[in-house]
Amino acid sequence: MSFRRTSILLCTAISIALPSFAAELGVLDVTERRVSTHDRREYKADVGTFTVPENRSDPDSNVISLSVMRVKSLNPDAGPPIFILAGGPGGSSTANLLDYLNESRELLDQGDLIAVDQRGVGRSRPVLSRRFTRDLPLDEPATREDLIAAYCAVIEESKAYWREQGVDLAGYTTTEAADDIDAVREALGYSTMRLFGRSYGSHFGLSIIRRHGDKVASAVFQGIEGPDHTFKTPRQIERGLEDLDALIERDETLNEQIPSFLTLVRRVLRKFKKGPINVEIDLGEKKGVQTVAVSKFDVQYWTANSIGRMSSMVDVPATYYAMANDDFTEIAKFAADMRTVAVVSAMAAVTDCASGMSAARREDIARQAKRAVLGDSVNFPYPDVCNCWGVPDLGGEFRGPLKSNVPMLLMCGAYDSRTPIANALELIPDLPNSRLVVVRNAGHGPRLFTSPEAVAAAVAFFQDGTVESEIIDMPEIQFTPLGSYE
Repeated sequence: MSFRRTSILLCTAISIALPSFAAELGVLDVTERRVSTHDRREYKADVGTFTVPENRSDPDSNVISLSVMRVKSLNPDAGPPIFILAGGPGGSSTANLLDYLNESRELLDQGDLIAVDQRGVGRSRPVLSRRFTRDLPLDEPATREDLIAAYCAVIEESKAYWREQGVDLAGYTTTEAADDIDAVREALGYSTMRLFGRSYGSHFGLSIIRRHGDKVASAVFQGIEGPDHTFKTPRQIERGLEDLDALIERDETLNEQIPSFLTLVRRVLRKFKKGPINVEIDLGEKKGVQTVAVSKFDVQYWTANSIGRMSSMVDVPATYYAMANDDFTEIAKFAADMRTVAVVSAMAAVTDCASGMSAARREDIARQAKRAVLGDSVNFPYPDVCNCWGVPDLGGEFRGPLKSNVPMLLMCGAYDSRTPIANALELIPDLPNSRLVVVRNAGHGPRLFTSPEAVAAAVAFFQDGTVESEIIDMPEIQFTPLGSYE
């Protein structure tokens, strides 16, 4: 493996998705520059690229470049470096590093902060983001089968494009990315590392621990997605509905108009017993006033993906209250967007499909979906479209139980139905040095990931492995007032 420092920073400002393959493998090419956080604080950083095989199982593989950013700690007693692992898949770790610096300079006191944009995203090259779309009629209800067929047609266009560019999609997996992180660690000269990942970043981090655990000193993961948790179970989404029902029951203002949210959900879904509901809405200057055929599946899909995320869950009671009063305007806007089937990030899609799920989880999802009020809408369009992508499945060894003595802090939002507490509880028996922290009034989103309290807990754990409290309190949830969408 060769190492080269240069005073010329390779251009990373390219924003279009042009494949770009490197010529030489294992080259670290960085230079010092200044980077700024959102609050305009500046830091010196080593910024540049590192080259790796696109597909390590192919002896004739392309060589691709990963974007690397390192901000060095000024603390002479700092511990091993902390690698920032973004969510997604498809998030930018370099952007996350700046977010954490914006929230807490104390994190940098614990060790050098390092971000590697995962292969296929961010400033790494090639970046596999190119939009392919297909429009379905707005005035006809779109069944799940219709939408899957449209997705597969668009996927074929995406696959053909990347194939023509010489991209090997089979190389864009979590295991390849895990090996990338360890290769960067070695190239930078560190004997061990620590990990800080969120959501998919925890899935990614656990794969690093499975493959390179002897090089991991400790880890902090937020919003836990275990090796076999890529696809959500209908039951965990049902629990999200139950949590929301309990929150509304405790809210005197909401509860007066919504005595039972679960009853309200079923009542709204029964409105589709005779078929879709036609809604006339204004879609702006280009499309004008259109009739949108809103289906039961539109409502189920919107609901399943709105609960558990605090930014969207706050709107759910008001939206259902409006629908109960025959105002489907907000859902019609969502349904209109759904009629444009789009594939944007090939990397995100093939990474999730390669992670896949065990036969047991597949059976659980199918069984639970039959009696769940929202069916299996949360995973749509997965796993159906994975056959269309045709990427190799990582298999049982990747998804099997992970036994590790690496010290880990597992942080979960109390109302997170996407990466619920149950995920962490499933893993803990095989992780004897793990600690669980629950964040009240947090779901899947920024209230957990970048809150000062959560970052402070991570700092404390990295500092000496301790956890001050197993409960973190966040401010009460403020719901959108009822009647806002009438």
